[in-house]
Amino acid sequence: MIDARSADSSPSGIGNYTAHLLSELAAMGAELDITLVRRRGWTKPLAPNARVVLAPGDTKSAWTPAIGPLLRLHAAHTSQSDGRYTTSASSSQSNRRDAAGAPFSQDSSPNAARVYHSPADLVPFGAPRPWVVTLHDLMWIEAPELCSAHAPERRVNALWYRLHIERAVRGARRLIAISQATADAIRRVFPSAADKVRVVHHGVDHERFSALGGEPRELIDAWVPRGVRYWLIVGQGSPYKNHAGMIRAYLDALGERADQRLVLVRRFSRVDKELSELLARPEVARRVIQIPAAPGEVLLALYRHAHAVLFASHEEGFGLPALEAMAMGVPVLTSTAPALVEVTQGGALHAPSRDHAALVDALRAMDSDDDLIQRLRQRGPERARQFSWRRTAEQTLAVYREASD
Repeated sequence: MIDARSADSSPSGIGNYTAHLLSELAAMGAELDITLVRRRGWTKPLAPNARVVLAPGDTKSAWTPAIGPLLRLHAAHTSQSDGRYTTSASSSQSNRRDAAGAPFSQDSSPNAARVYHSPADLVPFGAPRPWVVTLHDLMWIEAPELCSAHAPERRVNALWYRLHIERAVRGARRLIAISQATADAIRRVFPSAADKVRVVHHGVDHERFSALGGEPRELIDAWVPRGVRYWLIVGQGSPYKNHAGMIRAYLDALGERADQRLVLVRRFSRVDKELSELLARPEVARRVIQIPAAPGEVLLALYRHAHAVLFASHEEGFGLPALEAMAMGVPVLTSTAPALVEVTQGGALHAPSRDHAALVDALRAMDSDDDLIQRLRQRGPERARQFSWRRTAEQTLAVYREASD
């Protein structure tokens, strides 16, 4: 049983991870008898012929701890499958596939599932055992100030996440860390769980994020004027993304250049007085183009035509946007956060996220050093090719088998 609710929500890193994992598990042809936990109103099949149990919220929502009884109540009586055919509760018995030797029981009820996988940190009370839990990072525990600049939200969420992540870790048979940096964090915070941890990197959709793509410039003309060189920041608006620091570095490095712009695409924004005040300054508004959200093809075109992507986060669990940009041959400036160094290695330029002068120098180098840009355009795709969602699925399947023994 796999919690796929985040793949039914607004675009997110966790949702993309879940969708790609399920797609590759299905494409591998492994004999898996899968039940998916999905949101009501889901439209996109994720794993053909998988059974579906409906539950509210997404994987990291406050609903998750409470849905255990709902899973038990509905799993044996669902009338939907993920392939969009319908079965009655009784006829679903005859539609079971042979799952001999697979890490899931032929019985699709939660009590009989041999593995329950939460792809993001939280596990329902009463969830079927054994659990496999993917941990993306432990920032809400180790550095909550990087997750929210709003003190009341920070205090409440930090306590909530600590309680529920600790319960998930304690009860898990195996923990998937999306980077060695996250694995190190798990061992710092939960040393007794060290033997449960397995590192499974994210992958890259190389068909979508290809250096050979040709998204037309016209797709972004409504936002970015022709004739300017632009730099791109993409990510949700939490403090750990260091958007304010990158904007300040850009303004000091290139802000006087009339032929340059910074494009900021933020999927959502938390309460952040510092960043809001910075973006409201007239001299900043003239140089920074804000796009609250970008449809898929528009986002690809923004990547494709950018001079460089700026991804100098204070911390990351993995840093997939940087890797996707590298796969497209777009130069990337990232930080020295452990996960970003681990993932990007020599395919990106690195500077400490809190060293303003170093960020300014890196931006000026990327603006003026054509040899540097060409090296990054070459090395980025080379590094990105070492990551694939197929490998992610293969290694995850191996973790399922470990957990079910």
